[in-house]
Amino acid sequence: MSRVVVDASVVVKWFTREEQRGEALSLRRSHVDGGLTLTAPTLLVYEVVNALRYNPSLTAEDQERAAAALFLMGIEFEPPTPGGMAGAVELADRYDITIYDAAYLSMAIQRDITLVTADVRLAEKAAETGRIVDLASFADG
Repeated sequence: MSRVVVDASVVVKWFTREEQRGEALSLRRSHVDGGLTLTAPTLLVYEVVNALRYNPSLTAEDQERAAAALFLMGIEFEPPTPGGMAGAVELADRYDITIYDAAYLSMAIQRDITLVTADVRLAEKAAETGRIVDLASFADG
């Protein structure tokens, strides 16, 4: 079974109606069906629920249900580690990206797996790592 790191830009689409929702739901379906394992830093839960908080069509109850669902989906969450954070700092500086984005990328690099993101600009900035792909390309490939 293959494994990928998934970031908040993808997971938010599971709970909202926005571009590439179909691709994001397909990724989730692959995970739930057992064909793919999703992993992420624990940061993902905070980022997703924060993004949902600012969606005017969602209530606090919707946000709470989404947070609970994240834990029920079997995503492998990992806490930060000294090595992961050191890697994130280095990647953030090298590619001029946020520490948040770099945390996902650092996890993918350390585990020698792919980070799937819906953030095309992030995928372009860090393309040379060979460890990041945008959601559309992942869905096509």
